[in-house]
Parts: sequence; C-alpha cells; structure tokens
Amino acid sequence: MNLCAQACERDPPSFRTGGGVLSLAPTGEVSLREASAISLRRETKLEPHQDIMSRIWTLILSFAVSGLTQNASNRTLFLISGPEVLHVDTPIPLAVTVFADFLVKLTADVSHGNTTVTHTENIQGGVTKVFMLPPFPGPLSQNSLLNLTVRGYSNSSLIFTGTSTLTPILQIVSSFIQTDRSRYKPGDTIKARVVSVQQDNKPYKGTVQISLMDPSGRVVDVWNTTGNLGIVSKEFSLSQMSPLGQWVIAATVNGHTDDEEFIVENEDDPPFEVLIETSSYVLVGDDITGSVRASFPSGQPVEGTLVVSITPAFQTHIKMTHGSTPFFFSKDQLQDLEFSPENNSKVFYITAQVNDSISGLTAKKAAEVHLIWNKFQLMFRNFPSPIKPSLNFSINLQISRYDGTRLTSLDLNNSVVVEVTQNTSIRSTERMNLTLPVPADGNVLIQFKLQTQVAILFIQARFQSAEETLKIYSNHSSPSGSYIQISAANTSPAQTGPPLRLNVESTFKPTTLHFVVSSQGQVLAAGTKNFSSSLDLMPALSWYPEACVTVYCVSSDGEIVSDSVWIPIDQQSHVILNWSSERAQPGEKVSLTVASNYSRFQVAIVLMAKPNDLPMSDMEFRSKQVWKQLKFIGGLKH
Repeated sequence: MNLCAQACERDPPSFRTGGGVLSLAPTGEVSLREASAISLRRETKLEPHQDIMSRIWTLILSFAVSGLTQNASNRTLFLISGPEVLHVDTPIPLAVTVFADFLVKLTADVSHGNTTVTHTENIQGGVTKVFMLPPFPGPLSQNSLLNLTVRGYSNSSLIFTGTSTLTPILQIVSSFIQTDRSRYKPGDTIKARVVSVQQDNKPYKGTVQISLMDPSGRVVDVWNTTGNLGIVSKEFSLSQMSPLGQWVIAATVNGHTDDEEFIVENEDDPPFEVLIETSSYVLVGDDITGSVRASFPSGQPVEGTLVVSITPAFQTHIKMTHGSTPFFFSKDQLQDLEFSPENNSKVFYITAQVNDSISGLTAKKAAEVHLIWNKFQLMFRNFPSPIKPSLNFSINLQISRYDGTRLTSLDLNNSVVVEVTQNTSIRSTERMNLTLPVPADGNVLIQFKLQTQVAILFIQARFQSAEETLKIYSNHSSPSGSYIQISAANTSPAQTGPPLRLNVESTFKPTTLHFVVSSQGQVLAAGTKNFSSSLDLMPALSWYPEACVTVYCVSSDGEIVSDSVWIPIDQQSHVILNWSSERAQPGEKVSLTVASNYSRFQVAIVLMAKPNDLPMSDMEFRSKQVWKQLKFIGGLKH
C-alpha cells in the first residue's frame, strides 16, 4: 500500500472509498491490521508559481475494523496530511482527521540514524486538528532522507501503520544582495546591501560572511559581520588594476550561500546625459510625440543638433536649443512598420543622438515603445478549474486600457458581451449570451449555473474591438454527482487580523466540514466546523504570501469530496513615504520622508529610472529581483 504525494491544488478531485486501490504513487507504504486500506490521490500539476516546497501529501485510510464500527463495510476512517519537506529545528505539523466514531491514539515519529523524535496524542472521532511533532535536531546533510511513521491504535490494538520519507531543507535563512549598480569601472566604489530573513519571516540577527570574488573565482576579500535587523551594508573600492569581467559578491549564513553578480568594464561614461520622454505604449493610428533633453553633469544645457530615429524605419533631424527639443512622428509614418494584429503589439525603439555644437561631443539614448493594436486588454481571472457540474460558476473579466490609464466615462458607456457554451457528456450543447455593464475599475463579474453533465465550458468575451476566449475542461467526474466548491467572498488579497470569509457551495448537505490550511508546503491550521454556506478563518502572518485552504467532507455513500482555493495574503504596510516635490528637474535636490508606526525600524529604499529609458535601469531590474525574493522568503517584518 502506498502513501501518495499531493500538492495542494485549486482543483482536487473527490475520492471514493471501498473497492480497492484506484491510484498510487511510490512515496511510502501503509500496512493495516484486520482490513485493507485505500490511499487515493492523483498526481497533480503545480501552478507556475509553486514548487515542490509547496506540496503536502495526504493519506486516506478506508477499512472495516471488527467490533469498532457500526458498519462492517469499508468506509473512510482517517485522513492524514503532512509536508513533503522538513525544516530542521522546526516543529513538524500534520493535519489529522478522524472520521470514525471512536477514540484513536495516534503516534508519529521521525527518525534518521540514531535520532528519533516522537509524539503521541488521543484524538476524538469526528474532528480535524493539527498534530505537532517536536523539531528534528540538526545537523543533517543535504541528501539525507528521514523516515516518518504514523501508527493508529484503538483500545491498545494497532489498526494501521503508515510510513513515508521526508526531505530536509537545510536553508533556514534566505539572503538577497543588492548593489547600487550592475556595472562598474576599475577604481569605483561599490555599495552593497545584504538582507537576511529567517523562514519565520523575522530578520536574521546572526553573523553573515560576505566575500568578493574576481572573474577567475579568486577570493579578493572576506568580511564577517553582524547586521542590524537583518540588514548588512558594505562599501568597498575596486583598485585601478582590477581585472575586467564578471565579479561575484556572496553572502554565507549557516553554510548556505547566496550570490549576486556585477560587471567591471572600461567603458567611458557619456560626456553628457540624454533623456527621452515619450509614451511607452502607442495605439495603432495615433501619432508619436515626445521630447529629448540633454545636459552636462554641471546642469548646463547642451546646444547642438538632434537626430531622432525609429529603428529600423526612419529618422528626423532637429536643431536642439536650451537642452530640450520636442519630436513628432505621424501615424502615416508609423504605417511603414510591419505589424500583425494577431500579435496585438510590436516593440520598436526610438533612438536620440545629440551632438554638442561647441565641443563636438556626441551621446545617445534609446527608449522602448510598444505599438498596440487594441485599445483594450481583456483577461479572465479568479475562476475554478476544473469545473464543478450543477454548481454556480463565477469568473472575473478584467478590462484595462492599453496605456494603463483608468477607463473613461465614455468607455464605461459600453457593455461587455459574453457568450457561454456548455458541452455536456451526452453531446448536447447549451448556449447563453450575457450583456453586462462595466464598473469603474474594469472588473466585470460573470456568473451562471453549470449543467449537470457539463464536460467542456467555452467562454468568449467581447468589449468594443477586443476579444478574449477561455476553454475549461471537467477532467473529474464524481460517481454520485457529489461536488463541493469554495471561493473567497472578496477577490482582494486577505489581510492578517480580520477574518477571511469563504463561500461554500455543494450538491449535497453534509453535517460537518473539515479544513486544512497550508503555505509553503507546511500545514498551518486545521479544524472542523458545522457545515454552512460560509466558512470564516483568521489569516495569520505565517500564511504569507499565499495560503492553500482545502475543505473536505464525506457523502452518505462514503465518497470523500473536496475542493481547494489559493488565497493571496497581503501584509499591512506600516510605512508611509512622502516626497518633498512631485516633479523635479535634473540636478534639483529633493527629500524623502519615511514614517512608520514602529519605534525602531529599517527601510530598504530603491530608486528607479523611467521605465521607457533603455537599457533598463539597473535599479529597476534589481527591484524586481528584490520583490521576487521577498515573496519567496515570506516578506520582511520587524
């Protein structure tokens, strides 16, 4: 018998007990006393933003135990969920559901070599709860496999044993590294910042080893330092003889190393700065307007000539005075650009070359511009997959303008037309048309009831000239037609503190509803509530950045019916930023005020250039890496 690996997913199937093993995955074994068991989970597809650390496995045990159950036929008695990975020195959570009507003594232990941690607890029938094992002590090697064994007893009799393996995660501190630029010259000073965060989202206050390596891999220097609230700042100067090429800054914490690369080159700085101001997005049929400014480091404007070109089509020559000159390309000129409406957009570049008439010096700048075919962009969001026959189906259609501006009152005068086609398993087709108003935020809610035997759902939305289609398959069918569906009552990210309300729908009426909450592959909460049309939970900071809520119950014929939903969690921001001026000229001094509710805090500030300046601003690129890393490690809090 096998213990099956299962990722918390948006579309878990329902499960039927009795009659044999229907699906297996080789991740563990189960042995039983007096009966047989069913462990049923299918292999699942992780969402693009998930990985193996997001998985939890689930063991379903169904059997008859003589003298203990009122019904001698096989029925589900236990459901146990747990992580696939283990964090060293951190408690090990399992979610345990006892469907049986008798008291169960559950014992679980995790062992490796001569080390074992164990926990025993009596669990009353009819409830779901978190079963917490003590932390497993380190150290462990990266390739270690730990054995998890779960045993169930009733009246001192062993009724089942389940075993599986856990992979240890040794990285308990994550670090990311920032530098003020990505390219330097020999003799430059490099400003670096290392932020280290523990897996519980708290700043790491221990020692960080920072090392600097040249392109040959030779360690140039090493520093051991302790950060302030998890942040270490370091400045170091490159010598005039520094080798050119790719250098590496590495931060090592508890044996785990994170690194960041930068380039050392001899490229000279331009004699003066050139800035292009124009729209990043242009609609087909519109003109392109903008301006070019050029100034020396002293702030003195450049006087000379300007050549503005659209690559690779054409160019225009303009005289530059007082360091600033407008430019214009008509819609007729843009027609020469090859463009296919099927792609909706085409990228081209505006290049400005400025020649200073006094010194004869020349400098260039380029900006990326997207030529857009449709004025409006349509996107389907927040929909269940697979579809649940007989239940209500809801989906959001997000309508936005090509340039990111808000929808105008004229735009809102138009309705969105939605055509829904339901193909059933008996080869019949039902079509319906919906005409819906567009709210100010462009978020259109589409709702309708699914057919009992729907197999394929096809949705087509049209708004003015824009069109978007979606096809969803029903890749699971309940033998008894039993389905349950949960969805967030509010489409906005949940906040830590206020209760989170989930809407619950089902094709049958169970008496109780069991739930398990997991995030980043760890069971965080579990419980049992009386079945109703809503489920209220209290998000905690440990749910950040995204939590998976799974609900399940048992139908009258023994089928386990379940559903899952991913809930984004938004940390409340307690930091307020205020600039001294909304607009400023090059060379002008501005100030930034940072306020917080905390008496002692640190804020990492990133300044970004305009997004249509090319090449992409170093800091803009690095800020995207920071936000990506922050989400992975769970965010910073002090």
